[in-house]
Amino acid sequence: FNDMDLGNVLHESLERFARLLKEEGLAWRTVSGEDLERLIGVSLEGVLKQEGYEVLQRSERSRYMKERLLRLLKRSVWALQEQLKCGDFEPGGFEVSFAMDNRYTLALPLSEDGKMMVKGRIDRIDLCEEEQECYVRVIDYKSGSRDFSLAALYYGLQLQLVVYMDAALELEEKKHPGKDVEPAGIFYYHIGDPMLEKKDGETDEAWNRRLLAALKMDGLVNADPEVVALLDHSVGAGASSDVVPVGYKKDGSFSSYSKVATREEFFVIRKYTELKIREIGRGILDGNAEAAPYQLGAKNACTFCAYSR
Repeated sequence: FNDMDLGNVLHESLERFARLLKEEGLAWRTVSGEDLERLIGVSLEGVLKQEGYEVLQRSERSRYMKERLLRLLKRSVWALQEQLKCGDFEPGGFEVSFAMDNRYTLALPLSEDGKMMVKGRIDRIDLCEEEQECYVRVIDYKSGSRDFSLAALYYGLQLQLVVYMDAALELEEKKHPGKDVEPAGIFYYHIGDPMLEKKDGETDEAWNRRLLAALKMDGLVNADPEVVALLDHSVGAGASSDVVPVGYKKDGSFSSYSKVATREEFFVIRKYTELKIREIGRGILDGNAEAAPYQLGAKNACTFCAYSR
């Protein structure tokens, strides 16, 4: 049972939890108490009963891993609930496939004779609907640490979130004809359980706020202040968000560490990503398979490869 297995279990458990909520007519924002505990436990047990996870019943170490999974799942559900409570977005879909029944949402022509069919599954799509607009937030769950980087995107190393947003926008445009469907942000949520010591005299509320900030999503946010307010009501002049990578200076301008893009910049990023995918697709058709691992700063493609030594 390795890190990839852990990530798969947590992904599937969160999907089951969301499905059970819907089946029982419960809401992410308000579910609590016994219902919350029961659904989290049932979700995890349902995954671990599947073939391949019997190993978690065989030893004390394995049973500890099971307890760790439950703790991580509880912390993740708590954080995702709190993030929703901070804004106006509601979950619109979980594990959303954009390649159903061989009908591909993203089909990119590469030449007169060939095209690339892009398929995938988005962990979560959140929506905020207003009279004329529908704002879309895409979230990808990560069990490992992952920061969003425009430099990595530029070199074709981190295209996933932008591809997901493209697919999500196209799917939501079909569901909301007559509305402007706009990106609110693309985010990684790190599934973790940070260990924070409580400070002397610190209230539970203050500690929870620090914990939420430690689990802040990373990604790229729509630079429209009205959209930022929809993502997090509490952020304003001189304050930073505990939910998304945005903060304001006292004069109301964005702080230097804010990861924001205007509507026009989002459009450029999406178009560039499409060009990069086409470039990769043409390389596949041309048989480009040279051993040329990337090097970006201190990172390269061989860092976590089992065959690197």
